[in-house]
Amino acid sequence: GVRHAELNAHRSRGERGIDHVLPVGRDAHRDAPCTRNDRAGAALIAEVAHVDRAHVASGREAERHLALAAGHGAQQVVVPVISFNYGAQMEQRVQDTLRYAIAISSGVMVLGTAVFLAVPQVLLSIFVSSAPILHIGTSALRIISVSFLPAGIAMMFAVYFQGINQGKRSVFVTVLRQVILLVPLAWALHFAGLSYVWLTFPVTESITMGCGYVLYRRCKREKRSGSLKNQP
Repeated sequence: GVRHAELNAHRSRGERGIDHVLPVGRDAHRDAPCTRNDRAGAALIAEVAHVDRAHVASGREAERHLALAAGHGAQQVVVPVISFNYGAQMEQRVQDTLRYAIAISSGVMVLGTAVFLAVPQVLLSIFVSSAPILHIGTSALRIISVSFLPAGIAMMFAVYFQGINQGKRSVFVTVLRQVILLVPLAWALHFAGLSYVWLTFPVTESITMGCGYVLYRRCKREKRSGSLKNQP
């Protein structure tokens, strides 16, 4: 009997504690006290949210590299072709190789963009299964996919400079799109919200493509004037 009474008393105290921590009723959200349990729960929620954001970011980056894999593969083919023809002083073949490389790369990137715009959730489900992450990632993939076309063209300019012994210009284009623009833009846009962070990729690739074209035109002018010098 004494043991039974102690159990009842303990149960009663536990129920009162639950009612104190988790009040019910119309004004529960207003009257809930800020207890140690509440703070612990809030910390747990924040930690889970941080992990979810990390999953979203890692999933986007993996899929972006997957989409750009064709462009990276084309780079390995284009460099020796341009380099050989440049060494043989076949300028027309060099320009034809660059033109075809940009055309093929653009076609592949347009196809990749269409797939990412059409079925982003299917692609994302390969890496994650959480419903909130799928919801965030669907819009993120659509925004990021806009960067594929300018990224493909920018990569072809980089390998063109590499093939004609303009190493500094090739490195500049590569570092511009991966470090100089990407990191500061992502930091600046994160203040506006997560949705704006994804704009970092299309903005970065578009600016890099423009810079690559400007350097390409400068190379052509220097070739015509005979002032183009090889760079390490």
